[in-house]
Amino acid sequence: MRRIENREIDGPIVPREHEGRMENAALQAILSSASSIVIIQDPDGRFAHISDTFVQEVGRPALEVIGRSWSDIGLDNEETAEMEEMRKNVLRSGETARAMLRTPRTGRCFSFFIAPLMGEDVKALGTLSMGSDVTEQKELERLREEGSMLRQAVSSVRDLVFVKDLSGRYVMANPAILRLVGRSLEETIGHTDVELFDDKDGALAIMENDQRIMRTGIGEMIEEAVTMAEGEHTFLSDKIPSRDRQGRITGVMGITRDITERKEMEDAERARRAWMESLIQSAPVAISVSRDGYSIYANPPYLRMFGYDDFDEIRNHRSVEQIAPEDRDRAIEHVRKHDGKRKADAEIELMGVRRDGSRFPFRAAIAYAVMPDGPALLGFFTDITESRRLKEGLEETQHSNELFVDILTHDISNYNAAAIGYLQLAETNLEMDDKGRGYISRSLQAMAYSSELIANIRDLQNIEEGRDRAEPIDVCSMLKEITDAYQHSSDRQTSITLTAQGGCMVFASSLLRGAFSNLISNAIKHSSGPVEINVTVSDQHHDGADMVRVDIADDGPGIPDERKEAIFDRSLMGLTKPVSRGLGLYLVKRLVENYGGEVWVEDRIPGDHTEGARFVVLLPTA
Repeated sequence: MRRIENREIDGPIVPREHEGRMENAALQAILSSASSIVIIQDPDGRFAHISDTFVQEVGRPALEVIGRSWSDIGLDNEETAEMEEMRKNVLRSGETARAMLRTPRTGRCFSFFIAPLMGEDVKALGTLSMGSDVTEQKELERLREEGSMLRQAVSSVRDLVFVKDLSGRYVMANPAILRLVGRSLEETIGHTDVELFDDKDGALAIMENDQRIMRTGIGEMIEEAVTMAEGEHTFLSDKIPSRDRQGRITGVMGITRDITERKEMEDAERARRAWMESLIQSAPVAISVSRDGYSIYANPPYLRMFGYDDFDEIRNHRSVEQIAPEDRDRAIEHVRKHDGKRKADAEIELMGVRRDGSRFPFRAAIAYAVMPDGPALLGFFTDITESRRLKEGLEETQHSNELFVDILTHDISNYNAAAIGYLQLAETNLEMDDKGRGYISRSLQAMAYSSELIANIRDLQNIEEGRDRAEPIDVCSMLKEITDAYQHSSDRQTSITLTAQGGCMVFASSLLRGAFSNLISNAIKHSSGPVEINVTVSDQHHDGADMVRVDIADDGPGIPDERKEAIFDRSLMGLTKPVSRGLGLYLVKRLVENYGGEVWVEDRIPGDHTEGARFVVLLPTA
């Protein structure tokens, strides 16, 4: 150290040989009594003198430290390296500096003042580092910083954060609480819930919950309700007792969330689910819910259908267990084909197995549904035992009816043919007056109508039973044969012309002959005196399709507008004369529509129905 001399002081002179010893003794006394860390280092960083406080912090005897550097004593870390670099800067610049160092043994934090030690020649002989213990100060700064962050976090959250004392008075309340009660911090702190809320019953319930937590010392998650100006609010509170450093309970603290909206949604969802369950429970059709092939729900009709008393008997059982073994693969494949796009698949008929082993047929339909706990398949089941029995009985009855109709039409046609033959012989061979011949003529006409009616019935039966198969037909050739036959067989003056102005091929069947025969026959039968019939075939584009149009126009009495639609009605059967007219036109309409065509009637001369009728038939082009 620099020697200080003051020759102006009077007193005893200390011999020079004792000066060094006195200085060392004084230095050691200072280093031993200093509460701060004192370090003297030579230019190379070796410790020349150290205080007892430094010895205690490093935990090594002074003799093991003197003459060594930081690295020599095992304290070479980032902080000591930074402090050593600052010390070297002090040696180079001759200026003081400050550094922070946390001792690794005790973890205490020291603030160091580093100064150069100058010799008589103003050359740095080393450095003096003096460190003050600032551990508590740093801890206070850390606590203040953490407290500031905590206060900021508590102030920014939307949940209600609070601390109350043993009497239930607020000692801390975040802004969310202030907004809820509509008061300032000064108006809230020191007050209880009863003083802050208008709903005294709700506030008392909250305070009772707080007292229970403080009494038991156990935290709870509690649902609480308070009525506010805009209605009842529901809160979910997580509360724990607050304690001092000695562990004594000093109040209650917690976080509360307003779950009013969520509660309303939950209530609505529960109501909706209860409504759905009630609807399914009371549904007259059997319903089951399955997931991954296992039953998770079934309503009472389903249980009754399969012979069970309680759903627990089939809970988590495979759904196919209620299906006959021979139908299970088909049922599984039906479910596998389901596209999972919330569309119901087509129905499937299967054989079911009841709990007692008895079998019955049922019809099933599957629909995709999103349930509260995930997607599932809804199954709708109908016992078709009775309907199948009725269907089989109906088919048997229908078969019998068909047989009866076939027998009647065949036998009656034979009887009619025989009767017509005998009447024709009588008309030719017997000598009769005009009156007798009139009887014979009218009888022949009645028999002809009867035969026509039987033919119409047979054609209708073929259509209704689906035995009429459409194919390409040359309608021009068919009409030529029909017009020739009527023109030469009629006993009246009948003129029939056929004009083909377009294509002749249509998509129909041989029964079409009966339709055209009916139209031409009606034109003859329902007119008096000479009759002229014009048949025209042409092309027409109708509703985006190529069609063949057949017009059959006559100069008979025509059809009034109010009857143009009604004449094709089946209800006219038996109400007009002759009987075959109603059935014949119904047959025409049924045949043409069966081929995908249309038929209607209009005036031959537009606007004047007395000048005759025009029947129009449209048929798809083949």
